[in-house]
Amino acid sequence: TPNDPLFPQQWGLTKINAPAAWDVVTGTPTVVIALVDSGIDLTHPDLAGRLWVNPGEVAGNGLDDDNNGFVDDVNGWNFVHGTNNIYDGNGHGTQVAGVAAATANDGVGIAGLCWNCRIMPVRVMADSGVSNYSDIAAGVIYAADKGAKVINLSLGGYAYSNALRDAVNYAVSKGAVVVGGAGNDNVATPFYPAAYENVIAVAATDPDDHKATFSDYGTWVDLSAPGTVITTTFLGGDWG
Repeated sequence: TPNDPLFPQQWGLTKINAPAAWDVVTGTPTVVIALVDSGIDLTHPDLAGRLWVNPGEVAGNGLDDDNNGFVDDVNGWNFVHGTNNIYDGNGHGTQVAGVAAATANDGVGIAGLCWNCRIMPVRVMADSGVSNYSDIAAGVIYAADKGAKVINLSLGGYAYSNALRDAVNYAVSKGAVVVGGAGNDNVATPFYPAAYENVIAVAATDPDDHKATFSDYGTWVDLSAPGTVITTTFLGGDWG
């Protein structure tokens, strides 16, 4: 049981028996979780130590050292603006990052599910919360090429995209597990990329194990997980 002061509020971790899993393994630094989202609060005390570092890139030299087409992508890439600035201008990515991998058992804030995993922020979402399928697809390919073991997609839409589907299939062919949020409109309409065959589509539940009132649903959903009143990391080094 971690000593993070907000851990008692994290009902979802107890619901999924995380403490029992932590008795076996708390997470490995070689497991890189790509968050294809809005970026990350790089200085958040619960996240700063979790950042993935691109082993093929030399910081700040203005060169594409690993020849992947991106200059100085030391911790990830911003596909919205075409830069290496992955700071979160929306807040969503920072919240997702805390759930996945906030530093645990450090006496500060919350516990992430994976205590020692590395977070690869791939920014595809504008500050407004809008994201283009083309940017999401490019982000998925980038994450796969850089060796992400898990690619998390807590975003999407109801339109089908061959390009996004192909990007997901490419990532799976490279050995990545791709996970997608099922959508938040309380409809059974397939939500992409979650509804693609090679993505694990995750719906949301409440503390009573009922479907969250907002969560999408349907035969295309693969599993459900705690998704309401989730205590996590917020922009500005905060929690909420």
